[in-house]
Amino acid sequence: MNQTDNMKEKTCETPFEKIIDIAFDLFLENGYEDTTIRMIVEKAGIHIGSLYYLFPNKESILKAMMITVYDMIHKKAEIVRINNNDLAALLYPTASILYMTSRSKNVARLLYKSYSTWSVFDELLKFSKNWALKYDFSPNSDDREYHSKLFFVFGGLGNMIGEFYYSSRALDYRERLDKFIDVACRIFARDVPEDIESAKNLLYNLLESEEITILGKQIDLNN
Repeated sequence: MNQTDNMKEKTCETPFEKIIDIAFDLFLENGYEDTTIRMIVEKAGIHIGSLYYLFPNKESILKAMMITVYDMIHKKAEIVRINNNDLAALLYPTASILYMTSRSKNVARLLYKSYSTWSVFDELLKFSKNWALKYDFSPNSDDREYHSKLFFVFGGLGNMIGEFYYSSRALDYRERLDKFIDVACRIFARDVPEDIESAKNLLYNLLESEEITILGKQIDLNN
């Protein structure tokens, strides 16, 4: 894509997309708490009233941004499903999140904030619930019990993200993925799938051979 194409792509952004795009840059660089609404509108070059017309507060921007990120990750998982197998696709979103947070403290900080914010976590939980049901990964229980079990599983994922952010030493995302699978299988009373190793190896090769990108942006692994 040449410079003209890039300019056209940016011009075609809706105000909603532009705010999310700018907010992501600022949240990643400065952290959520140290980014203000004023900083977002100034960098986006829009009137503050235009932002508040779309988003009532900063938390709603974070929620919309994370839903967009999750949607992109799960669309990529769908490609994995088509080209490879269902188990690898089911695990791809979690493996991708753990891999990104293991490589970038800034990404870990942003995702940990997202998982620690109830309104955001709840939306991501609903998203993940629908995704798991799509692959028929559901227990023999009613919807409320299923939701509760998934809550504990993804609460554990949030804790793992926090470990990557707060730890002063490098942590292995592969070990954390194994732990996630073990916890999920125990909570849902499922046996670990027999083909789990081949699915994990496929994911390792896929994730580690690509650049890390979020919302179309390459992530600096030095931060």
